[in-house]
Amino acid sequence: MKNKDHPLFRVGSIRDLKALVNRASEKYGGPAFTYTSKNEQVTVSYLQFKTDVDAFGTSLLHQGVKNAEAAVVEENSYELIELICAIEERFELEIPDREISRPKTVGGLLGYIDVNE
Repeated sequence: MKNKDHPLFRVGSIRDLKALVNRASEKYGGPAFTYTSKNEQVTVSYLQFKTDVDAFGTSLLHQGVKNAEAAVVEENSYELIELICAIEERFELEIPDREISRPKTVGGLLGYIDVNE
């Protein structure tokens, strides 16, 4: 049943995270993220976010990270979101469940895996 006060909008399908980032950078001009860094408020546009993700993904490829194994333990931050998007975009990998990044879980995992410095 349609609600005339709040109509549904038609949206296209999004096949992956790369398509989502690309569409948002083309469609939206305003801020995508606002966060505080070193006691200063930082605002990042959708276009700047796409540029950051592309640059970070390209940097990973140039460093030969394509066939490497890595673990990332990081608090929720702009940099973490950028990293996740870069990895999922460039390497067509999905980052496992975010629950693994909880310190208690990571501490338990370290006893079962080889960790290289």
